[in-house]
Amino acid sequence: MRSRTRACFSESVALAVALAAALASGCQRSATQDLEYVIKAENEDFAVYSGRTTVEGQYFREYEDDVSGDDVTCFVPDQAKAGSGRPPGSNRYFCFENLEFANKALRLAERNDATICGFEGDANVVISDYTVDKQPNHPRDSAILERVVVSSAGSAQPCP
Repeated sequence: MRSRTRACFSESVALAVALAAALASGCQRSATQDLEYVIKAENEDFAVYSGRTTVEGQYFREYEDDVSGDDVTCFVPDQAKAGSGRPPGSNRYFCFENLEFANKALRLAERNDATICGFEGDANVVISDYTVDKQPNHPRDSAILERVVVSSAGSAQPCP
């Protein structure tokens, strides 16, 4: 029993040393970046993935979306960053399914001025449960916002 405990302890120490060395060398990847998407369900119109990841890019809120006419908050991942945050089969922007939480977490105000049609800004966010919409007439995918790592104050976008 003692030899087994020593072996586990030695493995734990080796793991801790390796982790400390990685952090000291500038390796600062978040644990969420390492998770890969796993397909939960798929049909001809949608592919639903589990898993979560961190993405950088630009968020935007439109009070009256061009596609649906609804209030939406969406995210455009930065293509230049490693791992755009989207699973295979997606190359589009996505909108947050948990709209109320997303607006609160990104500090986006309710519409109180008819001349302002939306807000936009930069952010680094953690998302999960990505859904790829395969329908050709649907221009966007969707995901759940887990948390905002950092975001800029949104700038108001005047109506055209």
